[in-house]
Amino acid sequence: MNSISQTEMSFRNSADPQPSDLTKILLVDDLKDNLLALEGLLRRDDVIIFEAKSGIEALEFMVLHEFALALIDVQMPEMNGFELAELMRGTSKTRSIPIIFVTATAQNQNFSFKGYELGAVDFLLKPLDPHAVKSKVNIFIEYFQQRKALVSAEARFRGLLETAPDAMVIVNELGRIELVNKQTETIFGYQSVELIGQPVEMLMPKRFQQSHIHQRAHYNAQPKTRPMGLELELYGMRKDGTEFPVDISLSPLKTEKGILFSSAIRDISVRRASENEQKKLLEELKKGQTELEQAVGNAERANTSKTQFLANMSHEIRTPIGAILGFIDLMKNPANSSEENQNYMAIVERNSQQLLRLIDDILDFSKVESGMVSAESVQFSLTELLAEVTSIMRFRAAENGIRFQFTAATAFPDVISSDPVRLRQILNNMIGNAIKFTEKGYVELSIEFASPVLKFIVKDTGIGISKEQESRLFQPFTQADTSTTRKFGGTGLGLALSKRLAEALGGKLELIESEPGLGSAFLVEVHAEILSHAKLVGIDALGLVAGAPTGFHKDTQVLRGLKVLLVEDSPDNRMLITTYLQKEGAVVKLAFDGAAGVTLALAEHFDVVLMDIQMPVFDGHEATKKLRRANYSGPIIALTAHVMKEERDKCFESGFTEFLTKPIQRNLLTEVLTHYVAL
Repeated sequence: MNSISQTEMSFRNSADPQPSDLTKILLVDDLKDNLLALEGLLRRDDVIIFEAKSGIEALEFMVLHEFALALIDVQMPEMNGFELAELMRGTSKTRSIPIIFVTATAQNQNFSFKGYELGAVDFLLKPLDPHAVKSKVNIFIEYFQQRKALVSAEARFRGLLETAPDAMVIVNELGRIELVNKQTETIFGYQSVELIGQPVEMLMPKRFQQSHIHQRAHYNAQPKTRPMGLELELYGMRKDGTEFPVDISLSPLKTEKGILFSSAIRDISVRRASENEQKKLLEELKKGQTELEQAVGNAERANTSKTQFLANMSHEIRTPIGAILGFIDLMKNPANSSEENQNYMAIVERNSQQLLRLIDDILDFSKVESGMVSAESVQFSLTELLAEVTSIMRFRAAENGIRFQFTAATAFPDVISSDPVRLRQILNNMIGNAIKFTEKGYVELSIEFASPVLKFIVKDTGIGISKEQESRLFQPFTQADTSTTRKFGGTGLGLALSKRLAEALGGKLELIESEPGLGSAFLVEVHAEILSHAKLVGIDALGLVAGAPTGFHKDTQVLRGLKVLLVEDSPDNRMLITTYLQKEGAVVKLAFDGAAGVTLALAEHFDVVLMDIQMPVFDGHEATKKLRRANYSGPIIALTAHVMKEERDKCFESGFTEFLTKPIQRNLLTEVLTHYVAL
């Protein structure tokens, strides 16, 4: 076992501070007396002295310990002091240990040069001057202790930097980065070696770099601590070029090298996103509150409007129903003449049609409000549609004691592609309104075409509309006159519905002009591109029709021999339709529900099946599907009170051949069934 000094042995057995807290000195000499003499000179409470009698023993100590100084005798057997120093300089652990050579005789200049070349910091000549030895050794002890304290302080400082949750960047007065911690590498994406010595501006977006140089110079002139949380708009830039919001604190540090500036940089992306989200949420809450207040106001107004609507509806429905029931009761009198009953029948029919139009308006508006309205685009004769509309309106205007006139500002196509049902509905509503509110003068419909826009202007000399009334003109359930003594009937749906239908046809409806007491003018536009085979015509091309109801065929029965299966659960409808068909010569067999209808259709031969939709057991859709699955190929015609396009499409998907709406029009039913006679 290598021997060590008695000083170290006694130290290990004491309760004093551990050796790691003390400064260590290595004495190397082959003579024990020399070691004891040096040990006696250099003994201090804060120093532990290791004694080695050879170069090999000294190297073993140096592997295990960190020494502040090595005093090495030059003349030793086996390995002299210079050889030991040379070996020390070859190892990183021992390379930096200061060496003082101890020699008994003064040597020449080359001797000294060699010693210094091998790392000597000084020479001590024997016999030793105790004062000189102690002074020189104490200098290195103090230097080592100061360096160790500095290293310890730096390690503690770096430890604090590395444990900081924020990126820590220390910058000198020139704006160059001196030190960064690991969090800086994590946040900015750089390695520390890429940052040290670089301008701090590399950590910020380019658009801020030039202005920051001037701001930094101003700050350097009057440095002071700046905390975080000042709500400044600051941004950092990562190595990949991405930007992110940051909060930064600044602290000036006075050092021996001058003033350094420590900055703590915090990535506030998550906080900023949360703040933005909270701000957005607050705005949405405010918006929601405003919308809620508006909705409450609208709901209150809507409730008022609907209350008025219900009151109007009660009047509008009860009026024609009262007339229908009353004149039907009059027709029961056997003393009536044929002429009287014909007049009563005309009144019943007119009020029935009015009631039907009212129901259609309500259903159509309900579809529009629920987003279910859809416009078709089919080719049809515009001249025939206009002939029908103008014929009916001319008759209604005459009944009201006013004139109706139709003019054309330009030629217009005889055929167009649009939705004829919706266009007819719009024109009927607009012209009908004009006639209703006009007591004297005239109502005029004019047409103008400039592809692809088809324009209609409905002008009247009626009561007109005030500016105040214009604001609620196209609102549903409202009319210009809402008082209980209003002179004109109506549900308040016509204009609102017509406007929405015009928009569904790719156009618009708007009030052009109006003046109370002088009349109004409305513009209707629809999209109608001219077709390749269409001809531009004038009003003389209209084949005007009288619009009178079609009578029964007196001399011939156009449905003679036609075998019809009628599947209908309503007794009244069964009787009505059976009467229509038998009057025209058809042979009718009845089924009261869908299941019975399927059984009869498969058991017997029929030229055509008339199938109601809403029935018990099987409805019309299920019954028709069962027939088609059973390979029934005969024509099946749907009879339904649902007039929506979606219902018609559903009927065709179920396998129906054709589609008729209730109330059944006798002449239309007859016309459709003639196609199946003698097939």
